[in-house]
Amino acid sequence: MRQFLKCLSQGFTRGCHSLLPLQGLAGLFLFGSVGMLPNLYAESVDITDNQESTMQGFTPYAVLTTDIFSNLSGGNETGTSGLGLLELGLDADLDKLFGWQGTSFHISGLWAGGEDPSVNVGDFNTLSNIAAGDSTYFYEAWVQKYFMEEKLRIKLGLTTIDADFMISEYGGAFINSGFGILPTFSGNTAVPTFPLSGLGALAQYSFTESSYLQLGVYDGDAGADDEHGMDWDYGSDEGAAFVYEIGTEKIFQSNLNGTYKFGGMYHTGEFTDFRDGSTDHGNYNFYVIADQVLLNQASGDPKLAGFISASYSPEEERNSVNFFVATGINLFSPFSGRDDDIFGVGMLYTDFSDDAVRDLQLTEAQVNDSESVLEIFYQAQITPWLVIKPEVQFIFDPMLAEDDAVLFGTRIEIAF
Repeated sequence: MRQFLKCLSQGFTRGCHSLLPLQGLAGLFLFGSVGMLPNLYAESVDITDNQESTMQGFTPYAVLTTDIFSNLSGGNETGTSGLGLLELGLDADLDKLFGWQGTSFHISGLWAGGEDPSVNVGDFNTLSNIAAGDSTYFYEAWVQKYFMEEKLRIKLGLTTIDADFMISEYGGAFINSGFGILPTFSGNTAVPTFPLSGLGALAQYSFTESSYLQLGVYDGDAGADDEHGMDWDYGSDEGAAFVYEIGTEKIFQSNLNGTYKFGGMYHTGEFTDFRDGSTDHGNYNFYVIADQVLLNQASGDPKLAGFISASYSPEEERNSVNFFVATGINLFSPFSGRDDDIFGVGMLYTDFSDDAVRDLQLTEAQVNDSESVLEIFYQAQITPWLVIKPEVQFIFDPMLAEDDAVLFGTRIEIAF
């Protein structure tokens, strides 16, 4: 990370050749966000207008996230490791640009580096949700359009399943990856999820302002890290992933808002049978997610909110994860004068299939049949662009370690 920041300040010269792929990504971003603007707006934009009008349809962004974790005890090895993720992106409102009503475009790329702290722990659910290979990634490039008075949304291009499905508003505040992408997706298949995208299409129809049904079809195999998110070789053995979700919002007494989702996936690809190494065709799972406000502040904003998510993959002989459940709470504005801070406590449990465990035991000295995590964090909003989040994670029965692990970590997030 230090080398990257140094090279960024030096324009990727003087010994920065190892980061040249990122230079190309940064160049793409700068071209899109800066180089094109004068040509498009020289005649229509008054430079004395406010920032929103000068951008006139373009919204460039950059987010730098760093994690430092110390494994204090247990796992496979104690020690400290750090990792970082830089996301560069550009959103374009094609209505403002070309008069294409209800149409938008998004493009983004990632640079990831550092050491995954899970290496020291031996856990299955990666304890940092920004962990990726030391690489650059062409992440997303899609176009989206609304129809029928914004009741129907269509999205096409390079994207990830977790960008539109299985989203928990309050679970997303946690750092452990198990609270985000369901391991029945990321652990059992190679479908497009962070950090690897794939070709996909989404159709979402809103029956009312508070209920919807969405269907998506995605590439069945997003490839490997060393392909930089550019594995566009589609074959019948990779298959396709068909994903569905229906959701509704419910307001209980005292304006306590809640959202409830049911969904699942059917994958048409080929999967290895853990019992005998043969090939099985097809795979599927189900999931439910609930986010519920439990207590409001005087302003009407949430004070205390909880969530629960659960997923099940029935075919144990071809899946590593059989069952998963996560739950937790967020306490907003925990102290006077800290209106934007959040305190969170969450737990998750992952049950591994018996067939997968037996297969791993042939090559691994220690394999646990389940894994649990307790995560406690405090998110401090220092400035509108800076967040610092210290936390502790307790990993009980890490999949590939004998001893429970205790880790202390700190996340720093800077939004440009």
